[in-house]
Amino acid sequence: AEPALGRIAVLSGPATAGIAEHLARALPGVTVVDPAAPQESPVEAGTVVDLTGCAAGTGLGAWLPWVQRVCARATRVLGVTRDLDSAAPHATRVAGLYAMLGHESARVRSTHVDLDTLDDATAAAHLLTELRAGDAADRVRYREGRRWRPVLREETPASVAPPVFGPGEVLVVTGGTRGVGLAAARHAVTAWGVRDLLLIGRDRLPGRAEWEARSRHDDALGRKLRGLLDLAASGARVRVESLPLDETATEEALTGLLREAGPIGGVLHAAGVVDTETLSWTRKTPASVRRVLAPKVDGAEALLRAVENVASDHPVRFVVLFSSVASALPALAVGQSDYAMANSHLDHLARRPSATWVVSVRWPSWDGIGMGAAGTGPAYQAAGLAPLSEREGLRVLDLAASGAVGPVVLPVVPADDRPAGRLGVLSGQAATAAAPTVPSSPLAPSSQSGAAGLGGQAGHAQAEAIKHGTGREASAVAEWLLDLVAERFEFDRDRLDADTPIQDYGTDSITLVELTRTAASRLGVELDPSILIEHPTAAGFGDWLAATFPDVVRAEFGETRPVAAAIAPAPTVVAKVGDNAATTGNTGENGNSMSDGNLAANGNAAYDGNAGYPESAENTGDPATTDPVTAQGTAVPDIRDTDLAIVGLSCRFPGASDPDAYWNLLAQGRSAIAPVDPGRWPGQSDSSGAGFHAGLLADAAREFDPAYFHIGDEDAAAMDPQALLLLEETLFAFCEAGYRTDEVKGAEIGVYIGGRSARLPARERVLASRNPVVLGQNYLAATVSRYFDLRGPSVVVDTACSSALVALNLAAQALRAGEIEAAVVGGVTLIEGPAAHQVFAQRGLLTPTPEFHAFDRRAGGFVPAEGAGVVVVRRLSDAASNGDRIIAVIKGIAVNNDGRTVGPATPNLLTQQAVLSRALAASGYRPGEVGYVEANASGSPVTDLIELKAIRAVYRAESTADCVLGSVKPNIGHPQCAEGVAGLIKVAMMLQKGRRVPYLSGQQPPEHIDLDASPFRFERTEAPWHGPRVAALNSFGDGGTNAHVVLAAWTEQQGQQGQQGRRIPLPRPALARRRIESAG
Repeated sequence: AEPALGRIAVLSGPATAGIAEHLARALPGVTVVDPAAPQESPVEAGTVVDLTGCAAGTGLGAWLPWVQRVCARATRVLGVTRDLDSAAPHATRVAGLYAMLGHESARVRSTHVDLDTLDDATAAAHLLTELRAGDAADRVRYREGRRWRPVLREETPASVAPPVFGPGEVLVVTGGTRGVGLAAARHAVTAWGVRDLLLIGRDRLPGRAEWEARSRHDDALGRKLRGLLDLAASGARVRVESLPLDETATEEALTGLLREAGPIGGVLHAAGVVDTETLSWTRKTPASVRRVLAPKVDGAEALLRAVENVASDHPVRFVVLFSSVASALPALAVGQSDYAMANSHLDHLARRPSATWVVSVRWPSWDGIGMGAAGTGPAYQAAGLAPLSEREGLRVLDLAASGAVGPVVLPVVPADDRPAGRLGVLSGQAATAAAPTVPSSPLAPSSQSGAAGLGGQAGHAQAEAIKHGTGREASAVAEWLLDLVAERFEFDRDRLDADTPIQDYGTDSITLVELTRTAASRLGVELDPSILIEHPTAAGFGDWLAATFPDVVRAEFGETRPVAAAIAPAPTVVAKVGDNAATTGNTGENGNSMSDGNLAANGNAAYDGNAGYPESAENTGDPATTDPVTAQGTAVPDIRDTDLAIVGLSCRFPGASDPDAYWNLLAQGRSAIAPVDPGRWPGQSDSSGAGFHAGLLADAAREFDPAYFHIGDEDAAAMDPQALLLLEETLFAFCEAGYRTDEVKGAEIGVYIGGRSARLPARERVLASRNPVVLGQNYLAATVSRYFDLRGPSVVVDTACSSALVALNLAAQALRAGEIEAAVVGGVTLIEGPAAHQVFAQRGLLTPTPEFHAFDRRAGGFVPAEGAGVVVVRRLSDAASNGDRIIAVIKGIAVNNDGRTVGPATPNLLTQQAVLSRALAASGYRPGEVGYVEANASGSPVTDLIELKAIRAVYRAESTADCVLGSVKPNIGHPQCAEGVAGLIKVAMMLQKGRRVPYLSGQQPPEHIDLDASPFRFERTEAPWHGPRVAALNSFGDGGTNAHVVLAAWTEQQGQQGQQGRRIPLPRPALARRRIESAG
């Protein structure tokens, strides 16, 4: 199935009118917008195609507001260019913006598309292909009809000598008065023999005679002057000129300055500006964007033209442009879209034909210089990123200036820590999500780590800090941070909790950076912007801050609780570029510290940065399947491409005729297990005479309204009652989701049911029916598809107890692949007689007591039950943007099988660990963040112990954080094929309501399980869910098929403004139910 595009806005001027016309003919609902035209009413569009990058002359002032406006609500955007490497500056703006936009906004899938054709019809055909593509590429190129995606290619440069400057040759450094620019200038003096330096900066310095006295001041200017004096003392003649490299920097002025300086031997262009005040792309102004673009676009263009002018007098050996790693990895440019556009231009400048050697270096941060002194966070480290040492960085500079690498180069890490496998390097292996290790371990918590989220030295540091008195300060930090959140979002401060992740209050990555920046400014320390992702709660952040900066925190927070300050920039603050940090100011003057990626450098290696676009298929494999540049990390964005939303649900279980009754049953801690009424079935006792117990639905569950569903009485009597029950529950689930039946009619919605049916109706019933849709269990799903006219797959899954969650996994795969737009997922079991009880009793699986116990020494088997449940599932991005009522979010799901074991019901510890690990890895959460596990809880002492060991190994191997266990089975029994959906609906409602329900067993722990010495506990009453609302769900089938799901809460604040919660539940239709005579 093609992705839903909705209304489409095409941004086009006269030069691209042909492409726009072809798109309008091929697609319904296209509106063509000319950015140069006066703005009238807002354009509401779900899809945006920006063609302005294909034409020269598009002004930033006209283009920017239009793009911000139409992209504000879009979920699919394409930025299009033609032959980018020879295009005008606006095209490089388009390339840089659209490559990163999808990483900044979780609901947007954004792609930069570069075309080579001048044929409008072919260009439009390529764009139609891209709109219909199901992948998440952020950059693609079409060359001679083939689609290419970027990779990184490793190069081993030849051993070459660094440049050597002759007498009188001048090195020009823009932005060279501090940081990396200053380090490069010093290196040029000592290693290249440079004796004449021309430093160009935007700041006006005092006269040379004042430098000595002014350098004694301990401020930014004093430090800058001390660096310049040290440089002069090394034997170089230093000339400093104040010339802003912006749109006012003319080719003539720069040419005159270079000619006046003397013969130019080389140029290092390290100037740049970063905007730390406004991080969100949609809130940036043309003036602020122009300020960031100027040094790397207008200034760089003028500088290169000036170099060409003076090169006729004396050959210029090289021009090294200081770009950023974010240009290679757009995900690292979140919050700095304008900076990404600027660096994109530098990279494409380097690829243009030139008589002078021009190379663009996509610098990571440098260790000990600028923000590199603060190190990098785990998010970067997880991607294989590390800062360059000064020696490594200067070695790369030697290679770039000598022509050994380029025209675009990305420094890499040493061989023993190379991230090739994680970053999609051509010569390495493709990235895969690593599952957590799952060693078999006892239930007692590990003694090697501290609290959840803090392990090893960090956990020890936190404990030591609290022991020495910073616990109070940590609490004060947490309170202050919550004050900021309350002020920022205008929340009731009393409703904010220090143990709830800040993201749960609706913050996005941009807001987290602003909060971090404010904390850094107040304390005068440098903080990695990812720190509130690594320590997501106010309490956790306070603990970490107190442990890491105890003296500073004690001085600032030791006496009284501070009053919240507005989130605002300060002279020295932390800015976010991706997951790394940067200081404000001129790029070259602060050490290019806003160069946000951190692929560390090897003195003998570099990455070719030709946008990663292979030049031939011979050395890249199939271009359509080449892996994109990716970085694996543990931070979880608000909405990921793989996230799914439960938007509607309905159920009927023992003691509960609908979801509200089900919640009341669970919350009140009641059990619906009861003896089977002797009149329910004939022969309700087995040969021993013992009576059966079960969780059974009320007799009304066998009643049905055939007329409402347009089914004749004779046909209904012949049909499997499970199919009729599923029809009703699907109808009610759509009502809960706020969808009328006419809204789903004809939609590509799949139906995935866990269930089984081996019954045949009596012959006379088949003969009496007019349309005997009764044979074969496929009709459990097909009847739903047929009545509601749903056009997606119709599938019935039977893996016994895990059927419903295996069905959910199939639905998830189809949703993520874009094959369907929504899914009805359910499970059903009705008990039609004593036969199942008798078989289970023969296998020794039934409990001899009227109660169901698990994780309890009274456990001795299970109690069969019946029931049905249905959930409506959509891609989370679609649900959030379309205003669906999101009940819970499915973050990860996995399925496997035990393989060969001692018997068909004997579990396998290793495969249980594996399925838990895979789902957890897919979810993006760390083990300690999962605070609740809905267990399979089979009721067997052995299988319960194995399950608990698997949970312990995966979720609490290195954490002492509480983990609550529960199971629905003591409440309703074991509903067999509906087991998974019973647990799923229970967990979804707990996440939605922020409350956990009591567990009805476990009061007498089994002798082989020491729960008191473990992180696990049971709820005994309905209780609020403090802390992160992340849960996991087990369902292990008889026969060995295991399923595990990780879910998370969703709050209205996480939804898009004006979108989330637009749909409200509809009233259930009044059905004229009546007893349908048995078909058996």
